[in-house]
Amino acid sequence: MLTVCAAGYRGALVVDGLLEAGVRPDRVVGYPQKGDPTRAFERIEATVTGHGLRLDRGSSPTFVEDEWVMFVGWQYRVEPASDRMIVFHDSLLPRYRGFASTVTALINGDAEIGVTAIRPVGTVDAGPVLGQRHWTVTYPVKALDAMERQSRATVELALELLGRIDAGRLAGVEQDHAAATHSLWRDEQDYFIDWSLPADAVCRTVDALGYPFAGARTRVDGQEILVDEARPADDLVFERRDIGKVWSLGPDGPVVVCGQGCVRLTAVRTSTGAPFAFERMRHRLT
Repeated sequence: MLTVCAAGYRGALVVDGLLEAGVRPDRVVGYPQKGDPTRAFERIEATVTGHGLRLDRGSSPTFVEDEWVMFVGWQYRVEPASDRMIVFHDSLLPRYRGFASTVTALINGDAEIGVTAIRPVGTVDAGPVLGQRHWTVTYPVKALDAMERQSRATVELALELLGRIDAGRLAGVEQDHAAATHSLWRDEQDYFIDWSLPADAVCRTVDALGYPFAGARTRVDGQEILVDEARPADDLVFERRDIGKVWSLGPDGPVVVCGQGCVRLTAVRTSTGAPFAFERMRHRLT
């Protein structure tokens, strides 16, 4: 018996991919995520019911002894863990144990990202590694592109693991726990741009937080705006480097001073989705 527990946009893409590959789980479990612009649960629901499969809604499923379970995009701890559970984590473990691993890796500018399949244990994302997929990242890269690539890799890895299960040779390898790093959870405050970062990191932040996430944002005169596109701009020598100040305006958008370098904001909108135009230079973004 196979159950797939899937949540979020990545979970929806993986469910689609498994079904396209001919894998028909005995059931799929999912739940809606608050503020999800992709409406991923509704997509999972439509896909699963459209294939005549069983869908259970909830974040606290129960399992039987002989059930194999795969978790993709799942945000809740499931206990007790068993050797028949497989968690697909969106990083190259042991790096980035925890939360929002792909976003953190993209903001950091990692040359490689990937996905790791592990058995769950009591410590977060510390279980034996069952398999990995990795690939080189060329910047700039959008969150959507990274997530779609990651989802395809997850499907490929899941198919490999199902084959190893059928062959009776699914074994894990212990992680190098001394090499572990961790990624903290993110909330609404983490969508705000840190202008003290170097310009290239600000641009990576904008790309990493875009759709299917809620979008990078900042404040202008107390008004919250969203930044959809940004690119590095020529830097200048400032006697005082006041981060977040607009230096100049132009047809392609304003130039903003960062901790190192400058950034041109080429696509900005209000919280209602209307385009936002900078009509004067004297703005400090916070």
